[in-house]
Amino acid sequence: MAIAVLVTRSQGNSSEKTRPDANARLKADYTQLENQLHSRQWREADGETARLMREVGDLDGSGGVLSPEIARFSCPDLQHLDRL
Repeated sequence: MAIAVLVTRSQGNSSEKTRPDANARLKADYTQLENQLHSRQWREADGETARLMREVGDLDGSGGVLSPEIARFSCPDLQHLDRL
């Protein structure tokens, strides 16, 4: 299953390395995903990303993201996922 969400960033220096905001309130624990990415376990990380998206967005697991569901996504969580 693939879930795609467009996240826009404000314009700035695109060469800057962005880091997740340590002060942001995150709804989910990203430790497992971070470990999978660090270990280059891409397939596992893809599945964990989908699981986290369903958790953060309070999705029903149908596979798609509808417009009303987008409003339930936590901005800090989406930004954190994008940066990872």
